[in-house]
Amino acid sequence: MGKNNSKFKFNRSSRDGGDESARAAVTAEDGGEGPAANATKGGQKVKRRKANKSLNPDELADLEQKTYFSRKELRKWYKDFVRDCPSGELRLDEFQNIYRQFFPNGDPSKFAAFVFNVFDDNRDGHISFKEFIAALSITSRGTLDEKLDWAFSLYDVDKDGFITKAEMANIVDAIYSMIGNMLELPKDEDTPQKRVEKIFANMDLNYDGKLTRDEFKQGSKNDPWIVQALTMDMNGAGDEATPQKKNV
Repeated sequence: MGKNNSKFKFNRSSRDGGDESARAAVTAEDGGEGPAANATKGGQKVKRRKANKSLNPDELADLEQKTYFSRKELRKWYKDFVRDCPSGELRLDEFQNIYRQFFPNGDPSKFAAFVFNVFDDNRDGHISFKEFIAALSITSRGTLDEKLDWAFSLYDVDKDGFITKAEMANIVDAIYSMIGNMLELPKDEDTPQKRVEKIFANMDLNYDGKLTRDEFKQGSKNDPWIVQALTMDMNGAGDEATPQKKNV
């Protein structure tokens, strides 16, 4: 994915007050070559399988029912995806390279790995088109509750149903490393530790040192930074990131 030719490009979004946020939007653009269909293993090239050129009717119908995208949009997204990822699989290193293009003044590799793990729903080490479009559907067009559930899955690293201070600290540290000097943070948030303490002071209603899904979702509604800064708001080219009714 070349810096200037990648079809998956990140665009800076503005926070309230004009500050640039740490949100990233993936948009499809014409032109450019995707990553090579060959991978390297043990110093030798290993040929990666090529994805089908189009979705079959059953796959298309299933995705139309499960996402907020029309068949026309799904066809376009699939075409763009396999153009950049001929194997039909987006690997972690490729995912991290996308972030590096958007955050050249910081180190986004750790944060990108956390997001990658949320996209990689079946934990097989790569993101398929179905996984990609499912996450895209939620983050760009889902309801607020759907987006907050997605954000919770990002923070709940060990998937035990709670967010601990340690998990929150890992994510916040990753985002601070990623944004570098892009934002001028207030004094009470200028370190990851301060930010985590502030979040838990506002969200941990029973003071047990961990956040339930309900505590997290309610607290996030009162603190938009949580979702804006730590999730990917992924918008299709020309799409409005507004909730729509799913196709049923």
